[in-house]
Amino acid sequence: IAGVDRQLLLRLFPLMFAAGCFLTVVYYILDFPNAESRRKKERCRAQFPYIFWNDHLAHGHALPLVLLHAMTLQAPAGLQLPTIADATFFVGVFAGCYLVAVHVNHWLTGAWPYPIIDEITRAGGVLGRCGFFAALLAALIGLARLRGLAGTLHRAAGDG
Repeated sequence: IAGVDRQLLLRLFPLMFAAGCFLTVVYYILDFPNAESRRKKERCRAQFPYIFWNDHLAHGHALPLVLLHAMTLQAPAGLQLPTIADATFFVGVFAGCYLVAVHVNHWLTGAWPYPIIDEITRAGGVLGRCGFFAALLAALIGLARLRGLAGTLHRAAGDG
């Protein structure tokens, strides 16, 4: 890609892979079946008739696309494959920024972006919510650090 640091893009691949897997899986496990989330969408259905389709269009495609990307990604000769440290660093920075944004949003509006966060906070307080976020972060870092991922990266001979 012209004008883009190809080494940086390659080093960011574990974050892209983890975020794509995470987005689809966590949505369908935590938000899609959540009763409060469904009630909120049902209240908006008259004004936004496609609200239920919107969530599938926003979340459902990420996992298949990052899997396809992982299977077809080619690391040009001379570029270093992402390290475990890269995976942990980039996911940590992304997750830290996301968590700051979520908490600032809650501080400004009084609302969490997902009803599951309210439910966990009511049940477990601040410690429960911190534990929930820690578990999600661990899952995200785990996805990024998959050692087998490096095996899907193919070196393209002569590609510079």
